Amino acid sequence: MINTHYPSFPPSGLESAKGSFFILDCYPTADCICDIPYMEKYPEPLEDIFQKGIEYYPNQGPGRNPNWYRALVSPYAIAADLFPGTKKDQNHILELITGYLNVYYTLWEKDEPRDPEYMKPLIARRQAIRQNFREKDPGGYMIEKAVGKEVAELSLRAYF
Repeated sequence: MINTHYPSFPPSGLESAKGSFFILDCYPTADCICDIPYMEKYPEPLEDIFQKGIEYYPNQGPGRNPNWYRALVSPYAIAADLFPGTKKDQNHILELITGYLNVYYTLWEKDEPRDPEYMKPLIARRQAIRQNFREKDPGGYMIEKAVGKEVAELSLRAYF
């Protein structure tokens, strides 16, 4: 995986009796404005399912997500607070996650190793994303409590 550069795909969410919150994105490993061919090849195939997400959740947006998080997302990030959450919302979220996952799988299946020099800044970005999640993501505490520190760390390495 070190010499590939497709985006990372860790959807996240929270559901309680009060409602639901979800974030869906394929976090880019390249800076999409500096590397337009990367954006066209990797995040851009999300366009159709992203538009479906906007249709389902027109008021979605960065909401309660902090600035460090907004700095790492792609142009195709979908996030929404749903109060109250409904079965229809659950179905929509599942549809969106499945759509993003299908795009991700297709990208992963076709990806090939890249030039190590090109990969250096992408690998550095992955490491920075991991570090920010470790230090700043309030959900990290919940993950550690649920599965333990070792598995939580492995999940960060798998995602990024």
